[in-house]
Amino acid sequence: MPEYERLIRMADAAIEEKAAAAVALSDAMAANPEISEREFESSAAHVEFLRASGFSVEYPFFGIPTAYDASL
Repeated sequence: MPEYERLIRMADAAIEEKAAAAVALSDAMAANPEISEREFESSAAHVEFLRASGFSVEYPFFGIPTAYDASL
């Protein structure tokens, strides 16, 4: 199998693995809207999702309480 096909399959599997959690995160944000620059609950939920997905997250970031920086 060519390398690009292997990478496509890996990407598809990763998307499938995280799809339900991503939809749940989106639904939670839609059900609990927050005012711009005061997205404390949604930023915390994003950070939780990223950490559960294996990311290293600095939160808060750059002196902004709702900002974060994530890396693998």
